[in-house]
Amino acid sequence: MPEKPRRIAPKLDDDGEFRPLKPGRAERLLAPVADPLDSLAQPLASPPPASSTPPQDDDPINDLTAEMTPPRPPAQSTTAPARGTVAPKMRTLPPAQPTRAIYKVKRTVPAPIRWLGWSLLALVLASSALIAPWAVVNPPTSAFMVQDALANERPVTQQWVDADAIADTAFAAVIAAEDQRFRQHFGFDVESMRKAWEAHQRGEALRGASTITQQTVKNLWLTPHRSIIRKGIEAWLTVVAELVWTKERTLTLYLNLAQFGEGLYGVEAASQHYFGKPASELSRSDAAWLAVLLPAPTRYRIDPPTDYTRGQHAWILSQMAPTVGR
Repeated sequence: MPEKPRRIAPKLDDDGEFRPLKPGRAERLLAPVADPLDSLAQPLASPPPASSTPPQDDDPINDLTAEMTPPRPPAQSTTAPARGTVAPKMRTLPPAQPTRAIYKVKRTVPAPIRWLGWSLLALVLASSALIAPWAVVNPPTSAFMVQDALANERPVTQQWVDADAIADTAFAAVIAAEDQRFRQHFGFDVESMRKAWEAHQRGEALRGASTITQQTVKNLWLTPHRSIIRKGIEAWLTVVAELVWTKERTLTLYLNLAQFGEGLYGVEAASQHYFGKPASELSRSDAAWLAVLLPAPTRYRIDPPTDYTRGQHAWILSQMAPTVGR
């Protein structure tokens, strides 16, 4: 650490006359010199106002004092700028933008359309649950059987048989009697519906034009009562069934669920009841007699047959393929 300057006594001339030092120089000599460590410990003070003209002093003591005094950074003013002056512009960062999720989906579709889409999806899932299992699983019963047993307070007779246990004549007979375009249409016979409507316009009674697929889903899940709501549900389930079931599976379901008399369901139970033989041994005539019963199984009689049922039996035989059965 450099030593502090010593106090200098005033000079005396040879004649002993006292000559004092200049005022500015004497004050600088007598003022204590600040310790650099003390200046670091003390808070910074604002520097004295700078003089417009530099000091014209080349005193070595002043140079030594300037070297010993550490430079002080200029103090920042905390006072507001005077009125009329322009404050310096500070650089500001742009505001932070809100982050967006990468996989965030914007809902641009209106709410009614979204609700409609979800409703259609729920309808498709529900209807698929009602139809899809029976493509591989044999239903133990049907809605028609349950309603018949509850309404008449008696059990129903039904025995399931697979397609290979049913004679080809039974398949040919129900196609000839109920739905001759079964293998060509997609669940709806538009031509038969048109003819039924034209006959109704001429004054005839409105006859049904339901296909085998429509009758199968009706027997499986719906009721025999006619209504617009039931027809709408039947039409929708028919579309689903045509997408899920094969034509052979639809025929097998139909022959095992169709009603052939009072409390009598399925081709096996009907064959045993009317002819005393299994469904695999049905002849062309036997299969045609069973097909006569399908439009009105509780009203039509084949044992003994009526004139109407005899005429229907002959017509069905004429519509069956000649190469099927004997």
